[in-house]
Amino acid sequence: MLPDTPRTVRPSDATLRHHEGRLYAGGLFTPPGGATNNQVDIWDGSHWTVLPGLSGGLIVPYDFAWLGNDVFFGGPFTLSGLKQAYNFARWNDQIDFDVMGSIQLSMIHASSIGPFKVTVTATAVPSYIIEGSTDFSSWTPLRTNTTSPYEFWDFTAPSHPYRFYRARQGP
Repeated sequence: MLPDTPRTVRPSDATLRHHEGRLYAGGLFTPPGGATNNQVDIWDGSHWTVLPGLSGGLIVPYDFAWLGNDVFFGGPFTLSGLKQAYNFARWNDQIDFDVMGSIQLSMIHASSIGPFKVTVTATAVPSYIIEGSTDFSSWTPLRTNTTSPYEFWDFTAPSHPYRFYRARQGP
């Protein structure tokens, strides 16, 4: 059932789709208060909620499509959350797509006569590879790991005149 005070929609300015008991409405809306919305709204049968994160242009999706819990839509907008959208976006209320993965090296301990030690902290990265190099040109994988934080020890470090370390996202 639609609300008692429906939003006014011009057909050329909106896309409406029904999926699993919800009405998805994208485009320009004039709610009873008179302010025009430029977004995607969802009607669950009792109230409207805003699909968050779209910006950059006129938010008038051309169409919606669903795959599992994901909603895909295209239209003239440039951002979805904090990411470039290029007129195409994916939304899932169970996933935060704006979490950016990061790998941080900290608590570094180096000695010319003992092992090298570093703590690796990975956020939103399922696995990472710790690599070593003596020339910044060729990198050797030393450890692939999923644990965070992880204390990495390189007992071969004293055998190298110079050794540099990095961590990158793994497979």
